[in-house]
Amino acid sequence: FIGGEWVRAERTETIRLPFDGSTVGQVSWGDAGLADRAVRAARAAAPVMAEMSNAERSDLLFRLHAILTRESAEIGRTITLETGKPIKEGRIE
Repeated sequence: FIGGEWVRAERTETIRLPFDGSTVGQVSWGDAGLADRAVRAARAAAPVMAEMSNAERSDLLFRLHAILTRESAEIGRTITLETGKPIKEGRIE
């Protein structure tokens, strides 16, 4: 997700369960070009963020926290599947 839109990386990799090799899913691997694009997008967004009031930035961060909290079980499950960590550790991460 760069500059407000989903981007497709050219390289993908299959993630497998450590204990039996079954497929968890696919991940995309960005390259230097995508990293540069992300940095340019972040730099372009900086003035917009600077113009926001403290309350607006705070609201934005609280909304992000709510999303991550809501999705923490699924995120933890995915981390557990791809690394073999206990679910509690996956959720903490």
